[in-house]
Amino acid sequence: MAIADVIDEAETAEKVHSLDISLDNSPLDLDNGAHRLGSVWEVLETYAWPLVNHVSALQGIRNNLEERFATLLRTNEPSAADFRQQDRDNFRVVAENFGLWLKSHELLSALDCLKRIEEEFSDDEPSIQELISRLRMFNEILEDELRRRVFLFVVPEDANLYRSPLASFSLTWGAYPSTRPEIDEACRCYALGRYTACVFHCMAILQSGLYALAGAAGATLRYPIELAEWQDVLSAIEKKIEPMRNEPRSAARDERVKFFSECAVQFRYFKDAWRNHVAHMRETYDRDQTHSILLHVRDFMEKLSTRVGEGSPSHLPGRSMLTSG
Repeated sequence: MAIADVIDEAETAEKVHSLDISLDNSPLDLDNGAHRLGSVWEVLETYAWPLVNHVSALQGIRNNLEERFATLLRTNEPSAADFRQQDRDNFRVVAENFGLWLKSHELLSALDCLKRIEEEFSDDEPSIQELISRLRMFNEILEDELRRRVFLFVVPEDANLYRSPLASFSLTWGAYPSTRPEIDEACRCYALGRYTACVFHCMAILQSGLYALAGAAGATLRYPIELAEWQDVLSAIEKKIEPMRNEPRSAARDERVKFFSECAVQFRYFKDAWRNHVAHMRETYDRDQTHSILLHVRDFMEKLSTRVGEGSPSHLPGRSMLTSG
């Protein structure tokens, strides 16, 4: 697909609401890791323009050889095919620059072919016809290698999410350090169109919040909480809410009851609507569904992060973080 076609397709594609995260404008190191995003400008700057310059220089050498070979055939004058030191020097400069570019991008078959042509140029009496043939072969090998290099197009709002996954969960990743890998995966899976995987990781983000809420409520289980089903954890939390209602009336008591009750209801909603289905591979999700789930999880966890966190005191009046077990 031509660049113009890609731009036109991106501009006319149907858009969903953004997740209100800012673009990371820091330059990308194209040698840093196998998976990264690069802008169209970076692709042009890194691949297209240097490639065009190198290929054009090599094509100029080939055109000159072809003209001289045609003159030889037409006039039968051997001097037309004389090989000069200037021919070797010109090719050496082009091959040196092009070779560095090929090596840096690991286009090794084309690099090997270029080295063989360079050896041919170094001969005392190189064959112009053979050089022309090898230069044509080089273009074919280079084209084959470039066809194997692929780039994934990501629409701008999704690229933002891929580059800055933590930006949309700024409070959550601070209050729940264990969620950082899951936030990364959820946001990047969404950006790359792996929507069901995004929902799965969203449920893992919620799980950290559920465990922290159980600790803040003083909930206890007969076994480590990491081995418990969500249903068991929620039941343990709800058992702690009823005694709260029997405490002496106060604003603090009402606030605790309200907070834990609302959170328990929300977690039951998450469990019944999505967690059970995606955890047991009963459901797949499209873009719109996943966008709604991701927003819902983000909004809930950001709010929860202002009240309860991992390994730190709760912000609830009269309560401190407890470890369930």
